Order: sequence, then C-alpha cells, then structure tokens
Amino acid sequence: MEKIGELKYGPFTTTVNVTKDVKVFFENGEVNDLIEGINSKEWYQSWLLKYLDKNTDGLPDEEFGKDFELIYTGIIENPEDYQEVDEIIENFGIDKERFIFDGSKTIFQKDPSKTKFWVRWIVVRKQN
Repeated sequence: MEKIGELKYGPFTTTVNVTKDVKVFFENGEVNDLIEGINSKEWYQSWLLKYLDKNTDGLPDEEFGKDFELIYTGIIENPEDYQEVDEIIENFGIDKERFIFDGSKTIFQKDPSKTKFWVRWIVVRKQN
C-alpha cells in the first residue's frame, strides 16, 4: 500500500492509502483525484464520527482512538467485482477488530468515452 494523503479534523488524523491495483488503474498520477475535493470537516462529521459514537453520547468512544486509515482497496468496473468486507480484510491481513466501516466511491473518468466505475474503500483503526 502507498500513502497518498491525510485527512485531519481536531485531534483526529486519517491516513489515506491506496493498494497497488488501485494506483495502477489510475494513470498519470490521477490517484490523487481520490482525495482532492474532500472536505475533512464534512467527511469526519458526516462519516467517521457517527461510526465512532457507539454509546450515542455525542462524543467519539475512546476505544477507537484518534488515528485511522482510509484504504482504497480495489476497482469495481462491474457489480460482480464487488468485494465483501470479510474478503477485503482477509486479503489484506487486517484484524477484523480494526474495521470501522466501508463503502464505494463513484468515479467518472476524464475520458468521456469511458464509463463510470467505483473505488472500494474501508476505514480501519490505525495499527499501533
């Protein structure tokens, strides 16, 4: 995996990584398109922080810590290519206890003759 950036909000830091397959898919350094335009405050408030408050007291639970990884794990060109979380975790040797949530991001390539595709991602607690 390769680090392509960081998202920061208050005491929280999320390292953004891509797998080799994802990096190869994006030609000419376009892999940076995955993090450009992400508003850190909005991303944390809309996504991460709601998953970190399991006891619903309005504050992130301490058990999760403050450091995370957003990992772009693969490309989905066809719905059949979709990988389940358990498969991703197993393929990358990630402890299931570190897993927080997952999703897919729709990407439209710059070449209009090509169709849209999705990039599969997961968020995990950063390993100490």
